[in-house]
Amino acid sequence: MPDPGPEGGSEPARRIWLTRLRRFCTATSIAVLISLALRLLVRDRFPVFNLNFYIPPLVSIPIGLLCLTVGKSSMRSRAVLFVLLLGVGVPNFLLDQPRLFSRLAGKDDPADFLVLSYNVKSYSFGANKVIPFIVDAQPDILCLVEGTFRGRAPDHLKKALGNKYHWAVGYTISIASRFPIVESRQVVEVRDIKILRVVLRTPRGLIAVYDVDAKTPPFRNDRIAFDKLYAAIADEELPAIVAGDFNVPRGSYHLNRATTGWSDSFAEASTDRYLATWRHQPFPLWQIDHQFHNDGFRAVAADIGTSNASDHFPLLVRYDFRN
Repeated sequence: MPDPGPEGGSEPARRIWLTRLRRFCTATSIAVLISLALRLLVRDRFPVFNLNFYIPPLVSIPIGLLCLTVGKSSMRSRAVLFVLLLGVGVPNFLLDQPRLFSRLAGKDDPADFLVLSYNVKSYSFGANKVIPFIVDAQPDILCLVEGTFRGRAPDHLKKALGNKYHWAVGYTISIASRFPIVESRQVVEVRDIKILRVVLRTPRGLIAVYDVDAKTPPFRNDRIAFDKLYAAIADEELPAIVAGDFNVPRGSYHLNRATTGWSDSFAEASTDRYLATWRHQPFPLWQIDHQFHNDGFRAVAADIGTSNASDHFPLLVRYDFRN
């Protein structure tokens, strides 16, 4: 029997591996398509669809291209599958990815008071940049994250704001208010999350404000931290606002679960639904700073400031009392 030689012997093996690759590409493409469709349909209900926010949509594009190249089907079928992958993958990507610009509403929007929440990164970009923005914004309530030193608010910021502000200071977090502070207490201080609660006396009655500094790294299980947030705010009886750096984008399963019954102020009031509040130089990436409110308030305008004084952008929300 004649020797087929190396070329003759390797050709069947190549065909076998090519067939297997085609089957793998087709099966993977279908699986990705199903998972992306499910992610749109059951979003915010199950954590598996909210953990790696941008990976599934981005994976669908190369898988689709691979399927288009070597998929086990006709060229027309492969093209249809590729279009479907893009058609479902791109909306998934846009669902979480904020636009790379911000639009500020006018300062004259009618509202009862303004809340400014801002992670100033310990003023490492320069206090001379942070302070002018805050002073110019003239917030009624200021929620600072990473803005305290050894349990003290910075004297230069207190001096710039003047005596009309009252201060409550916690570990890494602090609140300044034009309204008198009736009570202040750091209700949570653990490794993954710090929460400062103050009660303010306003002309319309007492309100509660929470300042949150969550340190949960990206893509880790943040259940424990947000369980503590839920426990801290679940039984709040006063009209209340929760603000700060939550370190996870909108759509995070555990954040949504912790704030059940609370309204996302930015989503309620902004004309631009998805904007970035955190950037990795030089690109804005996600909105991980949020404000929430209970039924005592209504968010009437929400902005993300363009200050470059930190790796976070400031979040400004104007509120009205409901009653």
